[in-house]
Amino acid sequence: MGRSRVSRALRIRLLLATVAMVAVVALLAAVARPACPDEPAVLVLAGARIYPAPDAAPIAEGTIVVVGGRIAAVGSRDAITVPAGARRLDCKGLTIAAGFQNSHIHFDQDQWKDAAHQPAGKLESSCPICRNRTRPGEPRRSSASTPPLQAS
Repeated sequence: MGRSRVSRALRIRLLLATVAMVAVVALLAAVARPACPDEPAVLVLAGARIYPAPDAAPIAEGTIVVVGGRIAAVGSRDAITVPAGARRLDCKGLTIAAGFQNSHIHFDQDQWKDAAHQPAGKLESSCPICRNRTRPGEPRRSSASTPPLQAS
């Protein structure tokens, strides 16, 4: 029963994350249109917690500047200069994550049976994706022959 709870909770989180990302994309598409075709519209999303990349630290109270529907700058509130005349959306208390990541994978081979009770090192050595994965702050691995990460 515990396994189905985890699976359901994970499915709910993934669904909520997907809905949130679709909402942000729709918001950007709706608000970042130029008022005049000769001049790109400028939209500023300010105050959100921003996850710029999977291996980067989140930016608390971050700012994103969108010019003509394209992201022009991302950073902390103090590091970003907001262009004059930009439309500003207060995103305090919201979270923005960069792009979509295809994390679709099937774990139906024999080596994944009873994975919840297997040591992490054994599972990582069975997974070609995991063998080249790095933890935040570690350099990226470049070879499939790199030994698997050790369980912490």
